[in-house]
Amino acid sequence: MARKPKKKAVKKIVSQPRKARSKPIWALLFFALAILIFVAIADFDISQSKQHTTEPETNLVGVIGAESSFWAFHFLGVATFLVPIYLCWIGVRFLIQQEPRKRFMTALAAFLSVLCASGLAAVAQVSGATQVEGSFFERQLSQGFGGVFGELLGLSLLQPYIGSFGSLFILMMGLLIGSIIVFSDNLGRFLDYLQNLYRNFSD
Repeated sequence: MARKPKKKAVKKIVSQPRKARSKPIWALLFFALAILIFVAIADFDISQSKQHTTEPETNLVGVIGAESSFWAFHFLGVATFLVPIYLCWIGVRFLIQQEPRKRFMTALAAFLSVLCASGLAAVAQVSGATQVEGSFFERQLSQGFGGVFGELLGLSLLQPYIGSFGSLFILMMGLLIGSIIVFSDNLGRFLDYLQNLYRNFSD
């Protein structure tokens, strides 16, 4: 009796997720922008802005650095210091290959995190946890710790409905989750890591 011919094993084609190419030029631009912004806001004093005096002092990044710092502190408050950190990490994202739209999600999460930090600072100031007078940021802030956006988000949209504690908690969670998305490639993997860390600690 003739043997039946053996069926050839069909190799399965495993498709890898498409990744965007590395873009070192864009990465360098983000790094340079992050450094310029950090130097400008770190050196900023309100006396350097034309919005405050007719004879402004000089910022290390010049007139553009002084005026952009003034408006950044005016709208975002102390959350301005997060901007160069997130920009630098977005630059890192452009250096490595990533899945499509992941860089966009990183930028969006960074933006929302800065807003949450701004609102958090505004609520903290109103609750009495912080004061502008006598603080390290006294000569930089023109609209309180949270700036215009922080007051709008934290004091106008959240605090009247969920109170100070609820506002602080929601904004802190938004800042934490946004930062995890920015600095971690895989949110689920990060949460699994925290869960395993807790289990090892509790055992």
